Amino acid sequence: MKLERSARPPARGADNSIWIMAAVLAGLWAILAVLPQTRGIFLTQGNLATLLVQSSVLLVVSVGMTMVILIRGIDLSVGAGVALTGTVAAMIQIKCGGSAELAIVAAIAVGAAIGA
Repeated sequence: MKLERSARPPARGADNSIWIMAAVLAGLWAILAVLPQTRGIFLTQGNLATLLVQSSVLLVVSVGMTMVILIRGIDLSVGAGVALTGTVAAMIQIKCGGSAELAIVAAIAVGAAIGA
C-alpha cells in the first residue's frame, strides 16, 4: 500500500484560534491588571488562605480523576458520586449537628453504597 501526499496544503484554521485565544487572554489580563476593583482587599493573607482551603477539595478530586484517566477507566459518574458524598457530609455536619468524624464515616459509607 502506497501512501500519497494530499494535493492541497494543510488547513490553517488552528493558527487563527490560537491568536483569538491569545487575544482573549491578553484582554482578561489587561482588565484584571489595569482596572483593579478590589482596592487591596483580594490579596490579603486571610482571603488567599480561604481560597487555598476551598480549592483543596477540587485539587484532591482532580488528582484522582487524572489517575482514572491515565489508567483508561474513565467514568463520568464520578462527579455525581463526589457531589453526593460531599452533600451527605455537609448535611450531617450542618443540619444534624454531627461531628466531622461522623460526617466522614457517613460520606465513606454512602460512597461505598453507590459503588464509588
